[in-house]
Amino acid sequence: MHFNLEILSRLWSVYDFKDPEIKSFAQQQLMLETRQGLKLMSTLLIFLILVAMLLFRQLGQMDSYGINYFWVMALAAHINVSARVVKDVATLHALGMTLLVISATAYVFIAHQTGSFSPLLLANIVLLFMIIPMVPWGLREAFFVILAIYSLLTLSTYSVSNRFDEETIKVLQFFLLAAGSTSLLLVIRSVLIRKKELVSHFDLQKAHAELYTLSNIDPLTSAWNRRYTDTAVSNLISCHVNTYNDLHFIIFDIDRFKLLNDSFGHDFGDRVLILLSKTIQAAVDKQGELIRIGGDEFILLLVGFDPDVFMQDITQEIKALINQEQEDAYFDLSWGYVTLPLAVIGNSESVYQKADLALYAHKQLNRKHSNLQG
Repeated sequence: MHFNLEILSRLWSVYDFKDPEIKSFAQQQLMLETRQGLKLMSTLLIFLILVAMLLFRQLGQMDSYGINYFWVMALAAHINVSARVVKDVATLHALGMTLLVISATAYVFIAHQTGSFSPLLLANIVLLFMIIPMVPWGLREAFFVILAIYSLLTLSTYSVSNRFDEETIKVLQFFLLAAGSTSLLLVIRSVLIRKKELVSHFDLQKAHAELYTLSNIDPLTSAWNRRYTDTAVSNLISCHVNTYNDLHFIIFDIDRFKLLNDSFGHDFGDRVLILLSKTIQAAVDKQGELIRIGGDEFILLLVGFDPDVFMQDITQEIKALINQEQEDAYFDLSWGYVTLPLAVIGNSESVYQKADLALYAHKQLNRKHSNLQG
């Protein structure tokens, strides 16, 4: 019993997963597929109705069938257009169910008007069931729409006594049960396959994202590495281009970093780099990106801050943190930067070269200042 309920719960909804991340991913993926399925289903229904109208016209029965087919075709056209703008899977499912049920209702009217279920009308009903699996919905939606169509057509044959003979009712029941069961089985098979595909696709994308992140992250400091520079610039532009802020492309390094390593060991030097990275990343949050070029040299992309004030403040903060761990540790930061409007960032390499020249000038100034103090 538990096994059956577990299978039923898997089939009940095509985008319902226990893992919320997979569920969110499935809903995004199924949005496009459901929209495409609904457009295809409504387009095919319009085509089938046009073919049926031509056949009924040749049979001289358009007066009885025409108006009902016209309204179904108008609804199908409306839903085809609506499916292009709706951005909710549940709403798309509701549109599909509405189209199918109203189409079945039109067939009921036709049958009552003519007093029979002609072979062409039965073919229309069977085809109505056959187009159900075109939309990627779960057992829940498929079951209720099939049940609605079956109940509507079955009850209609008994609603007026002696309207349809017993043989017609039996033939109709056979077609309803056969087409409905076939359609439901196709939906079940589709759900099982699609859910496995969605999980596999999610795992693949997640693994790809993790690999991409690992290949662009500096393992020591958790800052980005240099190959991520262009992507970091693009991300900041997309996030802040409407703020009319400038982008500060800052290059900085640690003065006397080699002396720190020689005096206190490489583990302490690594600790300095880690604290430096964590402190800056916490300070900039979503208004900047930190990139480790190599050794003690970094790129800092900054939006919405005064670069000199920011670097001066961060230098004092990091010095205080490091001196808590090693009182005799002495170092400084040197930086240079280029400021450009976000909308006109060009080649990051040329910007890097200009910022590097500014860094060199700042280091020379620091050395002169140190010599004067000495």
